[in-house]
Amino acid sequence: MRSCTACNRGEFSLGDGASCRLCEAGTYSPMKSGECIPCDLGEYSSKKGSASCTRCVAGFSAANVGSTSCDICAAGNYSHAAASKCLACRAGSFSKEGASNCDICPRGTNSTAGASKCGPCPAGRYSPGGLGECLSCPAGFYSLEGATSCEMCPSGTISNATASSCTSCPSGMYAAAGQSECTGCAAGGN
Repeated sequence: MRSCTACNRGEFSLGDGASCRLCEAGTYSPMKSGECIPCDLGEYSSKKGSASCTRCVAGFSAANVGSTSCDICAAGNYSHAAASKCLACRAGSFSKEGASNCDICPRGTNSTAGASKCGPCPAGRYSPGGLGECLSCPAGFYSLEGATSCEMCPSGTISNATASSCTSCPSGMYAAAGQSECTGCAAGGN
């Protein structure tokens, strides 16, 4: 009677005892297990005869069991190591392709969720950084495109909320700095 020999790591047997065969890519076989096991989510094996699977590095993911490679995260997304899927960056942040995390939008810019870049705040709005939406300047203040804060309208001028500039008061009227309405001058003044 012949004795059986266990298959090597990365191999399996059909059970006929005749021979061992290499496990297919996307599967592995630990020492003397005799069967091929699909790689878990977030892992892969790219070659036949693997004894173990490899974890996807940060910025990549493997969404299927039995993966033969990891997919790179698209711009606007990120992943940590051994991820089964890439996650969208939150509003107020962005990422390039293959990112392991998202960067905060710089001051004067904003972004929506899943953004690959940040855009400047429109005139009349501002951002101190890391916001999904730019904030409106209050009445009596204004800002230009890409502002990090709002500027107060100087005396003699006014503005409504979300203004890109200040408007001069008409003749015979005045306004202190940072006002939204002009006031008439008292009798004898101008």
